[in-house]
Amino acid sequence: RIQASYGDIALFFTVHCNGNPERNLLPENFVVTENGTIVDNVYLWCPDPFNAPALSVVMVFDASSSMAGANIAGARAGGNAFVDLMDGRIDEASVIWFMSGVTVFQQMTTNKPMLYSAITAVPASGPGMLWDGAYAGLIELINNGVNQVRAVIVLADGADGGSSRTSTEIIALANRHRIAVY
Repeated sequence: RIQASYGDIALFFTVHCNGNPERNLLPENFVVTENGTIVDNVYLWCPDPFNAPALSVVMVFDASSSMAGANIAGARAGGNAFVDLMDGRIDEASVIWFMSGVTVFQQMTTNKPMLYSAITAVPASGPGMLWDGAYAGLIELINNGVNQVRAVIVLADGADGGSSRTSTEIIALANRHRIAVY
């Protein structure tokens, strides 16, 4: 699989030797060319298949009035379930919510009790500025996420309610920094 974004090209591949995956490869084992010209600045990342890579994740919650009741309870339960899966040492997360504005309630931390507390505090009132919330999540991750695997998870139940940001801006920023948005 090849992914190209703003001059960077990511190539995802698997190498097998005699039918077995080969994991002890170095950049020197490869020659990468583009239109016949050798590319010098090649970075090789081989994740350990037996240990999950460390995560930096921003959870962005819809805190608009449409989330009141069962919706916010479900979003909180989902957020807490995600935190349950974190290792509590290296995996890190942040909690942001959006309504008429955006609140970075918990900056990036590995502290699970702080994350649970932040998720429990997510309110449900007012309009929802979905794109502003997603943009703030990306900025938090770009500025403060330190791990190799990075993502923004947006938990929302509706459309945008008048953000100053657009979906096009969100997509461009996420692609430029190779951040997955769910």
